[in-house]
Order: sequence, then structure tokens, then C-alpha cells
Amino acid sequence: MTAQAHRRRPGQGGGVRRWPAGAPSWFYALVSGGLFGTAMALFLHVREDPGWAEALIAGGLSGGFSGVVTGLFVARQRRELREAAGDEYEELVGLPVSGRRRALERRPELREAAARTLLRSREKLLRTRRWVVPSAVAFLVLEAWIALTRSPWLWAAVVLFAGILAAQFALPGWIDREVARLRAPRDDRPGNRSAGGSG
Repeated sequence: MTAQAHRRRPGQGGGVRRWPAGAPSWFYALVSGGLFGTAMALFLHVREDPGWAEALIAGGLSGGFSGVVTGLFVARQRRELREAAGDEYEELVGLPVSGRRRALERRPELREAAARTLLRSREKLLRTRRWVVPSAVAFLVLEAWIALTRSPWLWAAVVLFAGILAAQFALPGWIDREVARLRAPRDDRPGNRSAGGSG
């Protein structure tokens, strides 16, 4: 079997994308806009009681805005990851979640492509940290104050921004460890040493 035929095997690329990781940008836009718009409409109707017509209009507008922003973000993210992964991008997207680790173990070129995409994500994370962290802190403090003085529903937003802050500091280290694992010589990887020692 040639390398090209191997790459086009069902479930391992060749234009076959796994959902939701390989879903098109419009899918994320619809899901994000629909969920955010529905939540906003319900929140306004329950908390502010403007009537269903006004709540649905506000939810539709906010959901549409959220969907457009999400779609543009995902499209840009895909372009950057495609540039980082190179020719192996479609195969990475097409890998099934359940068999992803095994597929990467068998294909050194896919491991390197995966490492490059992780490093690109790390670079972007560190580049945007200088404004993401201050913004998240400011919104966390603001939402906590509103939750304490007006509506306990806003504690959900506090948890969200706290999670964003935690991810900003936890993800770079995780990415470094994952890249090291992907680029480690095969015999030096956890599991391979124990397998080799038992033989």
C-alpha cells in the first residue's frame, strides 16, 4: 500500500472530516448563535419580563452577532492551524477521537504536524495574553460585584471568566508537555519503555 493510499483510508483524512472537530465554520456559527440567542431570550424574559416578542428580538440580534463572531474566529483559527500543519492538516482533522493516539503513534509525519499546530496555538495564546488576562480580571470583578449586589445569575459569568484566567496560565505548560511527548523518540515515550522492558 502506498503512502498516498494509506493517507486516504476512510476515517484518516482524504477529505473525510470528523464532527464536531472537523465541522465547517458555519456549523459553529449556527450552534453558538443559536445557544447564545436562546439563553439571552430566556434570561431577558425571566429576569426583565419584557414580553416574548421583545425577548426573542433581542435574543435573535445577540445570537446573530455571536454567531458571526464565532464563525469568523473559527475560520481564522482554521487558517492558522492549516498553515502550521501543512499537507497533513486534513488528515489530522479527519482522525477519529477514539483512535487518534494510535494513529499518531503509527505516523511520525502526523505527530510532527500535531506538534506544530500545538506550538502555533501556544504562540497565539501567549501573544494575546497581554490583553486577555487584564480584560478577564476586569470582567470577573465587575460580574462578581453585580452578582453580589443585583443578580446571583451573574455568578455563572464569574465562573466563566475564572476559567478563562486559569486556562491562560495552565495551557502553555500542558502544550509544552504534549509537544515533548509527540516529538520524543518512540522508545522514550511512556508506555513504550515499559513495553520494551517487559520483552
